[in-house]
Amino acid sequence: MDNKLGEYVRARRQEMGMSLREFAAVCGISHTHIDSIEKGYDVRSGRAVNLTGATIRKLAGALGLPESELVDIELGRGRREPTDDEALKFALFGQGDISDEMLDEVKKFARFIKSRDNS
Repeated sequence: MDNKLGEYVRARRQEMGMSLREFAAVCGISHTHIDSIEKGYDVRSGRAVNLTGATIRKLAGALGLPESELVDIELGRGRREPTDDEALKFALFGQGDISDEMLDEVKKFARFIKSRDNS
């Protein structure tokens, strides 16, 4: 069985220098569940791990990624680089959804501030 998401989570956790317990605390998920996610199955039951939206959200928050990237990895679509607008939305608002109109207003404001500095 392919476990791309579990492999990705393990690699990122290790890059962050965190133990299972440390990463679990950051995520708000038990360390045993993180271990199951990384392995792709529950060691107690032997069943494949099925992630809920809440778990994806918590993992994405701890890894500093949009949820859609983890879903793409889970579905085998690989990791894609976010567009500039997606990266800006995530940097400013985290997982909070903002409209394109709101993002345009933020960009206009940033250009205004930059123009004042260049004067």
